[in-house]
Amino acid sequence: MINFGAHIVQEQNTDTCIKYLASQKKIYKTGKLTFATQVLIAVPIPIIISIIVPLLNNAEYNITWTFILYSIIATFIELFLEGKTCDLKKLAASIQELFDSKVLLINWNSTLIPTHPESEVVFRYYNKFLKKNTLEKLFDWYPKEIESVKTNVATLLCQRINCNYDFNLRKRYSNSILFLALITFIILFVISGIFEISLTSFITNVLFPSLPVFVLAYKQIANNKEAIENLNELKNLIESVLKKVKITDCIDNFLIRQIQDKIYLKRISSPLVPEWAYNLLRQNLEEEMHFSVLEKIRELKN
Repeated sequence: MINFGAHIVQEQNTDTCIKYLASQKKIYKTGKLTFATQVLIAVPIPIIISIIVPLLNNAEYNITWTFILYSIIATFIELFLEGKTCDLKKLAASIQELFDSKVLLINWNSTLIPTHPESEVVFRYYNKFLKKNTLEKLFDWYPKEIESVKTNVATLLCQRINCNYDFNLRKRYSNSILFLALITFIILFVISGIFEISLTSFITNVLFPSLPVFVLAYKQIANNKEAIENLNELKNLIESVLKKVKITDCIDNFLIRQIQDKIYLKRISSPLVPEWAYNLLRQNLEEEMHFSVLEKIRELKN
């Protein structure tokens, strides 16, 4: 009988699996850079515009229409970049699926993902990752504590880790975006008050050029809200299964595969979280993850 926990702890650190992790990390980073370009288009430039317009009374009419044209062009550029980001997410998620299927011993769903990512593509992004990063943080992707679980309950616990980690990351990130959007609005309102701008002028010359800022913030919060709700449903499903099993039980492989399908679909549909947010929250999230795994294993043993 396969010792699932020992297999997971050992297999995740093999050369092949580390290549998978490095490759998908690089692809996600590329997608996040694409998103950062969207933010650059939608946030700092409109804010600068909204500050400059009130100071240029003589040319206000012409500048306003210039800003309207900018908003239209920026919208089309954002749509193009969104398509690019979507393609990158699908590629990264399929490589993550390779990693999970190999490490967690989950059968590949050829209906959901008809073809495996090409090995040349994996190797290409792996090499790109090595140019600016080390492999150190990719080892022990799943916690070593899982080694004590010998059945495929270990697989389910790793799926639980995926869901909980992403759930907490997105929830805290969404709160940060909401806070930043409110601060941005307050700053614009205060600047308008300083220059004694009328309500009509505030809406036309300040709020309108800044509209992409709030549209982007709304889309991030709304999309993450949907992702959080889906993750919460998946978390509840996993918890309901864990409540019915002991640490020595075996879980139906079909159920494991169904949960993995939901994880894959979540990965390709959820908005990317910027690297700064991930780096800022990573340490706390990993500490919580290790504590949570130990507690869950203790519960299962009892």
